[in-house]
Amino acid sequence: MTTNRRFFLKSLGGVVALSWMDLRQLAAQELHGNAATDDAVRIIIPRSYVPPADLSENYFRKRLTRAILDFLEAHYRDKPMPVWHRRFGEVDLEKRVYNITYWLLRSVQEQRRIYPVDPIWVMAQMMKESYFYEFAVSSSLAVGICQFIQPTAEAYNMLCAGRRPDHGQPPYRQYHLAGKVAEYYQLRDEQRSYRRNNRPAKRFSLEETLQIIRSGNADQYREA
Repeated sequence: MTTNRRFFLKSLGGVVALSWMDLRQLAAQELHGNAATDDAVRIIIPRSYVPPADLSENYFRKRLTRAILDFLEAHYRDKPMPVWHRRFGEVDLEKRVYNITYWLLRSVQEQRRIYPVDPIWVMAQMMKESYFYEFAVSSSLAVGICQFIQPTAEAYNMLCAGRRPDHGQPPYRQYHLAGKVAEYYQLRDEQRSYRRNNRPAKRFSLEETLQIIRSGNADQYREA
């Protein structure tokens, strides 16, 4: 784990400690105050009142967004951020991070029965890979804010599709693709190796190409 990721997770430690139930209880306490006294608010809101889940999720989303922005501002106020090569104040990150957090939490909630994932951990991965820059391109030509691929997941001992024998059988959808990711990476590596070893000895500019065509010597430059 890199230094940036360690600092990021440490910075968000307070948010990690707040589970969804903790957030609901905290919001409820804020709504009806100290139970030791009675006031007009408690007449309208019962003591047993628990806010709806969407309120808690909204509160969590705001806390998570704020923690990320505070971390980035603290570390990159006076120096360029990786990927962006610009300081924190020169980039509109607040809207980006808030929208990313919204869709991430929504996806985590929808898929939690299949595979529960810590959204804060995923946000840390995003920051490491792209710093939330939607046009980021990695050295492996991965594009976008979330460049999370199977080798990275396996490095953290996460279960990936196609890794278990039963993934290659019904009722899994597209079970015939189980185990094909290794074949894909092998073919990709072979393609890259071929391109590196078969690059043309000389590249021509447009003017040079036109000159060769005009001279009638194009045949000598044809590939075998």
